[in-house]
Amino acid sequence: MSAGEARTSERLFAHGKGEPMRRKIMILGMRRAGKSSMCKVVFQSYQPNDTLFLPPTARTQTFETEAFQRLEICDVPGSALLQIKLGASKTDAESSTSLHIAWTETSAVVFVVDAQDDYLDAVSKLKEVLLIAYAQNPKIHFHVFIHKVDGLSDDYKYDIQRDVEQRVYEELIDASHDFTTASGEPAHLDADVNIRFHLTSVFNPSVTVAFSRIQQRLMQSDDASSHESNAENSAGSTAPAMISLFDAIESACNALCSICHLEKAFVFDIQSRTYIGCDSSPFDAPLFDVMYEYAGFLMQFVTLYSHIPREQEASKTAYNPADRAYAASSDYNVSIFRHTIELLRGLASPSLYSEEAITDKLKSLTTEQAESLERESAKRERKAEAKAEKERAQLASSKVILSRVARTKRKVITCITGLHLFSPPLPALKVIAKGLSSRFATGASVSQSIQNPGVDEIHIQGDVLDEVKKMLLQRAKPFEKMPSVEDGGLLEKNIVIDEKAK
Repeated sequence: MSAGEARTSERLFAHGKGEPMRRKIMILGMRRAGKSSMCKVVFQSYQPNDTLFLPPTARTQTFETEAFQRLEICDVPGSALLQIKLGASKTDAESSTSLHIAWTETSAVVFVVDAQDDYLDAVSKLKEVLLIAYAQNPKIHFHVFIHKVDGLSDDYKYDIQRDVEQRVYEELIDASHDFTTASGEPAHLDADVNIRFHLTSVFNPSVTVAFSRIQQRLMQSDDASSHESNAENSAGSTAPAMISLFDAIESACNALCSICHLEKAFVFDIQSRTYIGCDSSPFDAPLFDVMYEYAGFLMQFVTLYSHIPREQEASKTAYNPADRAYAASSDYNVSIFRHTIELLRGLASPSLYSEEAITDKLKSLTTEQAESLERESAKRERKAEAKAEKERAQLASSKVILSRVARTKRKVITCITGLHLFSPPLPALKVIAKGLSSRFATGASVSQSIQNPGVDEIHIQGDVLDEVKKMLLQRAKPFEKMPSVEDGGLLEKNIVIDEKAK
């Protein structure tokens, strides 16, 4: 590595003076494994499709996040792994500086394996990284992301995960014979190394869930360390042990679900859409997907309200007596509004109500509240019925025009115009054209109408006008989803035969 790259490495891996130290997470993997893509999707709000043509990472990039703990995620180029020598033991691992990573200051390592590529070389490199990092810092958390599984079937991707896990543990067992710990005792790397495996993809929330699990593991390790230090300092003391931050978040979510009759509660970091904690009920992937999308919806309002000052900043502004009446009348609303903006800027705890919780809530309503709710429901039902009646009337007045058009002296095509007014519930015109083509064993296509520009119509090769009319009235395939007469469907008078079409 050149002197300039060495200075860059020192700058990336050194924390600022006077600031709390950030927990470092190293992202490693082979080239084109998808490391930069998932970092940009999670920490820079990139759309997954925008990462398909990212240039290769030339130098280490850092992403910082602050969600209950200060994290620094370092995306290391895949070319750096090529400098690792196979068969590295503890002796040369201590003197190895090929990656220029301060392993003693690293809290977690994420190794990305491309599931759609040959991963045998990646597993070999993973083994070398495990040996080098574990030799210098046995407390490192290792996480293997089996990435790009979005295009694979469930059975196939789980088979890949089992195969990768088996190969990694076999490599660790083989390496244990030549590896000795700092105390000189025999090592059992397959049991001692703290390693987890995750199936991930940038096209679904799985990569966000994986990063969430990493943050939670780091919080648990912090809590375990604090418990050990407290136990040493308070030996023989009768003072009660302090609850950990991770347990406190879980207890708060449990209390929220119990008091508010919620089905599930998450504590989200809005910026990265990772969840810091949740209640103790089993993790439900579909519910998390809903909350994940809702957090993304909230993110759309951040730039909209970015000009609004924070409450502390607003309190420092000059006092204007002319605004006293307005401030007095709207102080409560402004307070709620500011708290909403703070939620958008930082952490949020979205929750889901179950049907049982809603039923229990309705039972606790007073008579006046129940009557008011019933009036509002009746009003909404009347509006919905009026809208449906209007749509039925529009459909009942709609017309379908059938015409014969002569292309040459011998060739005639049948044109159907107006079906777009019934879609939905009718399928797309291309689907109907395909069904008519199969029904009459001839060609059928969708083209723009010459008489009505902007309106699509179906062209069928041959004179099949009478047959099409019967199919429409009988709602035969492919018109089986045509609305019935009661719902505003076609009457015979609504089918117009245009004999003047040429």
